[in-house]
Amino acid sequence: MLTREYRGIRYDDPRLQAEFERLLAEVERLEQARRPIEEEHRRAELAREEGDLSEREFRTVDDRYIAMNNQIAAAKRRVDQFLQTNKNYRVERVVS
Repeated sequence: MLTREYRGIRYDDPRLQAEFERLLAEVERLEQARRPIEEEHRRAELAREEGDLSEREFRTVDDRYIAMNNQIAAAKRRVDQFLQTNKNYRVERVVS
């Protein structure tokens, strides 16, 4: 699944398209890796609110979640930089 922000973007140059797809694959890989951490974070928030988890224990989970979000943001910045550098793309209409 392509991230929504970049759906339909295409390059005529196969090398640029391949690099663009590689960058998108990294974003997607990181988003998939975040899913279990996101669920763990949600459970940790509930446990902390119920008093079943200390602030220190929560902070450990929260730090991992924040780190993963930062990695995703950095990967998306790399995609955006690629798009800024290689502006000769076209956007195809994508039917969902």
